[in-house]
Amino acid sequence: MAARGAVPSGGTLGGDGPELHPFPHRSPEKPGYGTSSSEASSPPVPLARLWGMIERQDHGDVLVLRLAHGKASALDLELLEELCKAMDEFERSEARACVLTGTGSIFSAGVDLKRMVDGGVDYIDAFLPALDRAISRLLFSDRPLVTACNGHAIAGGCLVACCGDRRLGARGKGR
Repeated sequence: MAARGAVPSGGTLGGDGPELHPFPHRSPEKPGYGTSSSEASSPPVPLARLWGMIERQDHGDVLVLRLAHGKASALDLELLEELCKAMDEFERSEARACVLTGTGSIFSAGVDLKRMVDGGVDYIDAFLPALDRAISRLLFSDRPLVTACNGHAIAGGCLVACCGDRRLGARGKGR
């Protein structure tokens, strides 16, 4: 039985028969769709820092991006720019899906309000368009994005978590 809202596409995912495309708003003809998992997979690589604020790990067809910006991965101008770079790299990669998660017990504490106050109008004028770009990159990715909320996702952090096509939450005391 087909998944609700699934659209048949031409390729398979290592099984017999047509692949059911669970994201009908995205085109199965985009790169990364329609290839077998053995063609597109690569062996997992050790966890490595990507641009210093986001960790990257390849798991075959899945790219894992882990927010690792300070203790709480608070959203500031630099993290938003790095998130856009990471999503650009994901779009250029062979990965068929991406998982965005946090580190420790915090997904993201949201907007770094101290930086907003300290930076004043000039910082805010640069921050708001960067926030718009980052949210747009997450929402309109050509490939599936899963947000795995490993803990607290406060305000803007919750907004980032909601950008995934599928959202997962860890059991525990996260809010």
